[in-house]
Amino acid sequence: MDELISKIAENFSSDFEVSKLRNREKQFIWHVAMPKSGSTWVSNTLSEILNGLGWETMSLLPCYGYRQQELDTKSILQNNRLNKDLFAIQQHCCASEYVLETIALYDIKVVLQVRDLLDCLVSSLDHLDKESVIQPNSFMTIEQWQVLDKDQRTNYIVDFIAPWYFKFITSWTTLLKQYNIKYHIVKYEQLLLQPEQVFVDLFEFCGVSMDNLGASVEEIITPDRPSRLNVGITGRGQTLSNNVKQKVDQLRSYYSEIDLSLVGL
Repeated sequence: MDELISKIAENFSSDFEVSKLRNREKQFIWHVAMPKSGSTWVSNTLSEILNGLGWETMSLLPCYGYRQQELDTKSILQNNRLNKDLFAIQQHCCASEYVLETIALYDIKVVLQVRDLLDCLVSSLDHLDKESVIQPNSFMTIEQWQVLDKDQRTNYIVDFIAPWYFKFITSWTTLLKQYNIKYHIVKYEQLLLQPEQVFVDLFEFCGVSMDNLGASVEEIITPDRPSRLNVGITGRGQTLSNNVKQKVDQLRSYYSEIDLSLVGL
C-alpha cells in the first residue's frame, strides 16, 4: 500500500504527468501583470463574467505577502480543475524557462498586462505610502519605511523596485519569442482610453463570444467592482526628478537590444 501511495505521489509531483490528464478541450487563461498596471480591474471583471459562464477562477499561488509570485501548479489538481475551463487571476510573475515550459505543457494562454515603467514607479511609491509595504518584489517593513524621508523613499523605488520591473518585462519579451505560446497583451494606457475594446478583445482571446454574455460590454465593465485604480491617469512618471530618470536610463542601457516600447522605454 505504501509503495502504491508513493508511486501515485511521484506521478502527481510531475507537471509532465499531471498535464497529460488535462482536458485539452477546455480553456486555461493565466493573467500575468506588472504591479500597478490596472490588473485588479481586469482580473475581477474577467473572473466575474467567466464564472457566470461556468469557468472556475483560481490562483497559481499558494500564498501572497513577501513571497515571490512564482508559478505553482499544485492547485490545478484541486476541485476537478483538470476538466474545467480555468481562469488564473493576476500574478506578478517573471518569465523563466520553467514558467514557459509549464505554460506549454498545460496549453495555457497568457494575458500579459503592462504599463509605462516610470508611471509604475510613481504608483508603486503611492502604494507603499498609502496601502502596504508588503510586496513580493522587495522587502520592507512599515517601521523601516516610516523612518525614510521623501528622497530616500523615491531612491528605494528606483534601487529596488525598478530592477524587478526590468526583469519582468525583459524576461517576458525575450522568452516569449523562444516558445510557441499563445498570448495577448493588455496595455494600461489603452485600458483607460478604450476599456470597451480592451475587454471585447480579451473575451475573444478567451474564446468567449459577446453574444453569450447576455449584456453589452459597456454594462459589463461599469458595475462597481474593486479595481484598485488609485489615480487612473497616465504620464505621472514624468514628474520624477531628472536624477531618477537617469538611474532608470542606466538600467535601460543594459538591454539596448530589446524593444521595451511596451513600457514606454
